[in-house]
Amino acid sequence: MEMRKMWRVVLAVCGTFVLLGAQFVAAGPAGAVWGLVHVWSESAYDSTATKSRTTLCPAGKRVIGAGARVDPGNPMVSLVHVEPLYDGRGVTAIAHEDSVGYSANWLLTAYAICASPLAGYEVNWGLGASGTSPKVTGVVACSPGKRLLGFGGGVQAAPGAVVLTGVGPAPGVPDAVEVVGEETEGGYAPTWLVNAWAVCANPVPRLATVSESLPASSATWATDQVNCPAGTRMHGLGAKIHNGFGQVGLSWLQPGAGPRDPALLQATTLAFEDRTGLATDWTLETHLVCAS
Repeated sequence: MEMRKMWRVVLAVCGTFVLLGAQFVAAGPAGAVWGLVHVWSESAYDSTATKSRTTLCPAGKRVIGAGARVDPGNPMVSLVHVEPLYDGRGVTAIAHEDSVGYSANWLLTAYAICASPLAGYEVNWGLGASGTSPKVTGVVACSPGKRLLGFGGGVQAAPGAVVLTGVGPAPGVPDAVEVVGEETEGGYAPTWLVNAWAVCANPVPRLATVSESLPASSATWATDQVNCPAGTRMHGLGAKIHNGFGQVGLSWLQPGAGPRDPALLQATTLAFEDRTGLATDWTLETHLVCAS
């Protein structure tokens, strides 16, 4: 298999940030997605404030989708990174406790959805710097003629200062990923960063993006399970929190109906308000990329 690494610079203005990008490209056979598998690994189950976990694809396969899960789901721990590795070998997930901390034990699971190398496979990356904005959106797109298969994203800030509130398709931008980070209650003065990742390839059969929003509510948590169309399987997943104002964080971006479901027919998402709660309504939106 021939591989090459190409670097490029992408400039986009949104508030006060600039996107810088990189691209990993790998050659593969044309046609449908073959050899689709779902693998995972877990961190230690303890009270460490920050946990990071990397799950690698089986030999000869490349990642197309990324997921993660905090157990037990709770208001004090949120996902901050759910990202493919730049060379497509796997997924890294990171979760932080909030600025107050969480005395109980918890663990982090990182999920990688992997497949045999695809024609036109690429992993594209964008980096956004926040300036002074309490909410930052980063967008990265597939190369012309390529289709979006999977999402990834993360925020870089002091633990508990910023939460990841969106990873999914970019509204109005074909075959592109939007990643959103928001400062937590009280704000955060230093500059912080948003990473956006897009996993792309040449067109594959029956490719579809499925999105579902729960009704707006001021409940302390929300969870949803969204299915792929009949005859297709999940390739990528993401979620977005709307109107959470940095007081709602993501706990689960989970492939399958349960934490060890290998079928890849649906995804389960979970989000919590922070420990102080949010009086106004917010919405959890789940996104899947499905194909045969």
